[in-house]
Amino acid sequence: MKSKVLSCITAGLVLAGCTSNAPPPEAGNTLILADIGATRQHLLVTNNNPFVWRKVTFVVNGTYRYQMEVVPRGSTSITLASFVNDDGQPFSGTAAGLRGVDIAVGDAAAGRQGSFRW
Repeated sequence: MKSKVLSCITAGLVLAGCTSNAPPPEAGNTLILADIGATRQHLLVTNNNPFVWRKVTFVVNGTYRYQMEVVPRGSTSITLASFVNDDGQPFSGTAAGLRGVDIAVGDAAAGRQGSFRW
């Protein structure tokens, strides 16, 4: 029984470590802590930093953008159809079509920039 519990804990830690492949922040930038999830029609973003993000750009699949002035601490839901490409065409897929999410924060802690890649 003890080894089963230990195996479950170890598996949980491994899975928890797979939420981001973001590189460490560049010198002078702020580490952005985020979790990404999705429902069929929404991108779910959790700001895990102890501060709000300002001047934020989200990019889905390297092509579709959405901007927010402020992202508060905690969870935010964004409709996938709100993301548009350079031609103004909305993201027409569902969460199953998500291949990557990039977050660029223009004003994080102390006015520094930060980024996150999923």
